[in-house]
Amino acid sequence: MARKGVEYQEVVAAIHHLQRQGENPTVQRIREYLGTGSFTTLSEHLRSWRDNQREASALQQDAQELPDELLALTQKLWEAACEQADIKLVKYQEEADGEVRKALAEKHQALEQAQLSEEKNLLLDQKNNQLLQESRQQAGQISRLEEQLNQRAQELEKALAEQQQQEKELAASKHLLAQRQEEHQQALKDMEREHQKVLKQEQERNEANQQRWLQEVDLARQQTRDLQEEYQRERQQWQQQEKRLLAENQHQENARKELEQSYAQLSQRNQQHQEQLALIQQERQELAREKANTQERLEVLQREERGLRQKLEEKNQQLQQLEESLKQAKERHTSPLIMT
Repeated sequence: MARKGVEYQEVVAAIHHLQRQGENPTVQRIREYLGTGSFTTLSEHLRSWRDNQREASALQQDAQELPDELLALTQKLWEAACEQADIKLVKYQEEADGEVRKALAEKHQALEQAQLSEEKNLLLDQKNNQLLQESRQQAGQISRLEEQLNQRAQELEKALAEQQQQEKELAASKHLLAQRQEEHQQALKDMEREHQKVLKQEQERNEANQQRWLQEVDLARQQTRDLQEEYQRERQQWQQQEKRLLAENQHQENARKELEQSYAQLSQRNQQHQEQLALIQQERQELAREKANTQERLEVLQREERGLRQKLEEKNQQLQQLEESLKQAKERHTSPLIMT
């Protein structure tokens, strides 16, 4: 527990002791005698004692004409008034000091909360910047993957267009081959009908022509076989080309699925980052509200502190008025001399 300051009566007792020793009372000698006390407090008490000495000297002659009983009663009243004034002064000072300390403690606590809010807000800003940077990087990756996906899609479309063109050409070849085969079949049928007709008409007359016709039939049949073999070769080539196109389509389809899967994963991660950014934004709004509340609380405390200071000034003014009243009462009544 802190020690109270040196009282006025203690300083007066020290002055009387020094005067009995034949020494002039000074602040340094009083402090050496008491062993404690600040120079400011001791100086104020010494100045008050000297003022009282001057006032007592001015009233000394009038006091000698009063009876001893009246002087004793006046002395008691004076001491009681001084004691009551000192008690009220100490009480007012203790109450004012307590209110000021409480206001300062609340102000310090509010400042600490505001500082913590600022530090937390700074950490959230750093985390937000980091997430924004990662989001930009992922957006770049997504953009590159989209470009690759679009490029592969264009390649697939080009390959499909080529395949469709080849299928059209193969269909045209098939149609042409079928048309030519049909024409050959029709020609064979026509030739057979003609041959049968000729045979019926000239079977006995021209065996040599029959042989020639047989040779022509063999030639037609050979041409038919050649056409069939050419058709088979073209069909095998078409089948091989179709298998190769199917394999390429399967490879491109797998690549497209992989790209779509990568794009979906990046989109999911981007969604997660967006959710984290939304949470951070919400936390920043909450911190802003806390900061505003803290600022309002700090302003309230400052207003309360100003009110307390104003009350303290009013109490000091009341104390000065009380001292002035005591001084006026002392002027109206005779005060006992302070023996030196």
